[in-house]
Amino acid sequence: MKDRSYPTTIQASPRKKKSILFIGMTPNRGGTETFIFNMAKLLKQNFEQRFDVYVLDDTRQGISMKSDFVELAIKIIKVNLPSGRRNHFQKIRILKRFFQERAFDLVHINANSLASATYLSALKKTQTRIIFHSHNTSINFDNLIPKILYYGRIPHFRKVLDHSKPIRVAASDAAGKWMFHDKQFIILPNGIDPQDYKINPDTRSSVRKTLGIPEDANVFLFVGRLEFQKYPDFGIAVFNDLLIHYPILRGKVFLVIVGEGSLYGFLSKLSASNKRYIKFLGVRRDIPNLMSMADFLLLPSRFEAMPFVAVEAQASGMKILQSAESRNGVGEITQGNNFPSLHDSILVWSTFMRDMIGQRPSVLSRERDNELVQKSPYNMSVGFVRFVNKVYLGKIFDAKKTSL
Repeated sequence: MKDRSYPTTIQASPRKKKSILFIGMTPNRGGTETFIFNMAKLLKQNFEQRFDVYVLDDTRQGISMKSDFVELAIKIIKVNLPSGRRNHFQKIRILKRFFQERAFDLVHINANSLASATYLSALKKTQTRIIFHSHNTSINFDNLIPKILYYGRIPHFRKVLDHSKPIRVAASDAAGKWMFHDKQFIILPNGIDPQDYKINPDTRSSVRKTLGIPEDANVFLFVGRLEFQKYPDFGIAVFNDLLIHYPILRGKVFLVIVGEGSLYGFLSKLSASNKRYIKFLGVRRDIPNLMSMADFLLLPSRFEAMPFVAVEAQASGMKILQSAESRNGVGEITQGNNFPSLHDSILVWSTFMRDMIGQRPSVLSRERDNELVQKSPYNMSVGFVRFVNKVYLGKIFDAKKTSL
């Protein structure tokens, strides 16, 4: 196996551009991957004269959104790393050589667990400015062996993180406390371009026609990886329960599931009794169009820091049925959303679904919600630009906890 593959090179720029590398992309598109893309896009479109932007692909399957990065002429650097606990130190050696040969000015590490401290070990003796960004509030495993291996290495990862001096950033207060404990950190809310999500009635009609969904039907939309954290099986169970208790709604309410993952086969069997009303779309690049098509977002995640999709849904004017366990009160910009607990019964959840169907948001109310998001810190043209100027280009914050 080749240790590495570096298809692009960093060249000195007469304008003295800063080179920045984003780490954290995976084969599955989620909130972290969307954040990286949005930030890289912002730099490319608004700070072209200040930054050369790179994205690391150290996955075996290849990163998600690759075509989107290529379309924006954002460079992807492929590094082949060994997998498995036994290859931990070999992985660090390869990364050390990589960072020694590629003198980045900034490296922005996007972390969903302490395991990302591995990159800090590899960057230890460089002059690179490092941003370590927490995007999660918890981590769970549905398999015992990976859980044992991860928790066995936590003391090592914690020591590396605590003895490093990156700029600590978190998607929310909870994500910062979970990752950094009592260390200083900056809160950077997950941001979007609200204009991209403004409801379009024509798009709404055309997408529904393509999917075979009637104009007057109510549509719940699930967007996320089909994995343990996102708990899509619970969402399908709730939808099934809705149609059991309210059979009159058959053909009048649909569940559209966007995403891929290891649970797909199980979910297909779980939805068999209502397969006419549950549609699996796989990975899609037209999320704003699908949100225009739908009415409600179904978000039963077991844990989240600041669900990206919840911000997107609010910008689209959708109403949200979200687990209390993944709720982030700071990110609640619009009204009319519901937050039952995963400890509540499926019947409680399906009753919320029934009640929401009777209060489908109008086009006017959805446009008003979009305006609220435009004025909020979750508008990336506000929060992200401030972060670029103050962190990438400026001074580090001194406060223990700062919101941008």
